[in-house]
Amino acid sequence: MTVYIIGVVTIAALLWILAASLANESDAEKRQLLQSYSVSEERPEQVRYTETKRAA
Repeated sequence: MTVYIIGVVTIAALLWILAASLANESDAEKRQLLQSYSVSEERPEQVRYTETKRAA
């Protein structure tokens, strides 16, 4: 029974870490996207291409 509880807690912790990591990555992508859309009068607008990886 103790092994079962340890396993459940471990899996829950790993899933929580994974979810938090993906949320932080999403926030970073949003900040980068918003930063690329901001137009500065001092420099011309730049086009930024971002590669995305997708499963086949």
